[in-house]
Amino acid sequence: MLKRLSSKIPQYLKNTPYSENNKLISIFFGLILSFILLLFLSQKSDYIKFDEVALGTDTKGYLAQIDGHSIHTTKMSEFSLLKRGFELRKLKKTALWLGNSQLHAINQYKEGQENASPILLKKLSALQTDLLTLSFANANLQEHYLVFEYSKVHLPIKILYLGIVFDDFRETGIRADLGLIFQEEEVKNNILKNALGRQLVKAYSSKSPKQTNIIYTHQEVSENYLNKLLKGNSLIWRSRDQLQGKFKLQLYRARNNIFQIDATTTRKIIPSRYRANMTALKEILSSAAASKIQVITYIVPLRHDVAYPYLKSQYLSFKKEVDEIARALGARHLDIDQLVPGKYWGVKNSTTGSKGKELDFMHFQAKGHQLLANELYKETRALNIEKPTL
Repeated sequence: MLKRLSSKIPQYLKNTPYSENNKLISIFFGLILSFILLLFLSQKSDYIKFDEVALGTDTKGYLAQIDGHSIHTTKMSEFSLLKRGFELRKLKKTALWLGNSQLHAINQYKEGQENASPILLKKLSALQTDLLTLSFANANLQEHYLVFEYSKVHLPIKILYLGIVFDDFRETGIRADLGLIFQEEEVKNNILKNALGRQLVKAYSSKSPKQTNIIYTHQEVSENYLNKLLKGNSLIWRSRDQLQGKFKLQLYRARNNIFQIDATTTRKIIPSRYRANMTALKEILSSAAASKIQVITYIVPLRHDVAYPYLKSQYLSFKKEVDEIARALGARHLDIDQLVPGKYWGVKNSTTGSKGKELDFMHFQAKGHQLLANELYKETRALNIEKPTL
């Protein structure tokens, strides 16, 4: 096809003004170079799991299972698998744990090690309480709010563990994987009861994936046909998700390189996002209280053996505000940001793409997970959870 097209270009250019010729030549060769570049990138064998890029090679994601059934997922689309495991274990009630990648990542992982989720579950099972964990990289509180509203419709939740992360108050938006939450009327109606929920539904429900594979319009029919055709005949088309991800990753690293951003760079509050996430925290706690769900919130462990990458005044103000909101709305609140000693933290890949390593302020070793699970279990015992029936 390219050969036939190139043979027609010279004849066309003879009848085109000089200035237009230059434009067409530039566009033509730009398309050729772009095609070659895309072909080169799509043929490279290094498949990247983009949800694990931030973890780096020194940190491993670990998602526990019990008797072949997941108790921990990083994908909302796998929620039904969590629910199925709960039903099979036949415990009377369940606890829900929401957090970010700190929950599913183990720094300097060694075979046989576990993260905090299965460790805490083993302790809770003595109280006839199950534990299901959902953690998403860089999860903001608006996302946690939606996941909580969905979860409490589908599970007999009695306890909610909620990790509060200063970094994640700089995040906003709802990832595509959470789109299924808007598809259930009962959940959606609950979300619409407050201003934050209405805002999220308005902004994101139209972008959620279709619940069925039924195609109605001529446009959908043609798009579906072309997509299948291209997937079967074009390596570039099959690789488009990888190509898009690699391009964004390179842009991210280039930005960090230009502005000299690394793990130790001070992260400041983004006011609008901060307030939206603080509002989401209030809605989670209010909803839990209305459903008689006991909540344990905690400021997540943070590395303290070196200077942390926050403005101290902002970080302390953040912790104070979270503490006041949690206690005012009936949650048990823990400030355990110094729980994990410096020796149990590690390093991660460079954020600029260089071969050097950077300090990891979010993910700790297996011993840190043991400390976290023990601390939450100790606090859980103070909730007067009923003992198992003899």
